[in-house]
Amino acid sequence: MDELCKHINNKITDNTVIVGDLNAKSYQWNNKTENIHGKLLEECMNKSKLICVNDCQASRRNSDSIIDLSLITQNLYNEVIECTTVSQQNIQSDHIAIFTKLNSCTNTQVPLENETPKFNINKADLDAWKTATEESFQNLEFFNNQSMEEIYQIFEDKMMLCMENIIPKTTRNIRKHHKPCWWNKTVEGKETPAQQMPERI
Repeated sequence: MDELCKHINNKITDNTVIVGDLNAKSYQWNNKTENIHGKLLEECMNKSKLICVNDCQASRRNSDSIIDLSLITQNLYNEVIECTTVSQQNIQSDHIAIFTKLNSCTNTQVPLENETPKFNINKADLDAWKTATEESFQNLEFFNNQSMEEIYQIFEDKMMLCMENIIPKTTRNIRKHHKPCWWNKTVEGKETPAQQMPERI
């Protein structure tokens, strides 16, 4: 992380976007604990005027860690159309993909595409979900001649069927201007993020 921060400070430009699994935990992007990588990255962001635009959601499955980050320079803040932790995406990795969308550097506004419906976990009936998954997986069988890919596909198909039957979907509009994790009522309506930043960012 120290080497990465040195590289960022040497190469930073006005229009810089940094994304990746940085293994850096900090309270600034809503982690419950900090680590040395997070502290180093905070110092780097302060020097380079970088902002974390994550949506405060955990970026690892079965964990509350937020270590996959999207960082941008301050002047790009109003160009962020969306930064979403796509927890509904079907991937085999234990890390959750982060989708970051920026407006293009043109004089015209990029039109927003219709958002694909996604599962609205907050509206799920958890009792019905528990019953459905117990019934679905009760008689699940695997055989020795099946590959890992086949086993995974069987598991995923059953899980997706439960989700389709129980969890409602939403097509909520994407917010044009995403508020970063550190945004709160204290800074609401006073100055723009480029004018007033928390000391630790």
